[in-house]
Amino acid sequence: MLQKKYPSKIVSINNPFQGIFTLEFKTSVGRYKYLPGQFLHLAVDEDYDGFGQWPDSRCFSMQSNPNEETIKITYAVKGLFTRQMEPHNKLNTVFIAGGTGITAFLSLFSHESFNQYINPRIYLGFRSKEYNIYTEELERLSNSSKLVKSFYENINGLLNI
Repeated sequence: MLQKKYPSKIVSINNPFQGIFTLEFKTSVGRYKYLPGQFLHLAVDEDYDGFGQWPDSRCFSMQSNPNEETIKITYAVKGLFTRQMEPHNKLNTVFIAGGTGITAFLSLFSHESFNQYINPRIYLGFRSKEYNIYTEELERLSNSSKLVKSFYENINGLLNI
């Protein structure tokens, strides 16, 4: 059977119970074409061309019918693949970094997707103010004085939250 590749975006996430998720996908290339009862082979690797060795992936039963514009799957977080698919909570998220460890977070903090976080807190520890070379990037964050708490070892001691 011919495989079809449908680049898709998640349009909704429902989390009715701890570890159970329903995802709804919509494709950017028309409509999905499948028969009732078929399964979805889901790969999250964007570079997969549909022909070579399958990337890390898993099969899921589709609960949608072929007349719908979207595809829904429901899964339980059990193994490595579904654990990677588990959305994390964006309410009251705490980010902690020391020194150059902040670089892992800077792209998130400066991206529009960071606006999805509700009441985030960023705690940063530096040896001294001279080592905080990220002041300009952090000041560009909306509500930066409310979000970011910087600690300096030579003034405050070690980071203690």
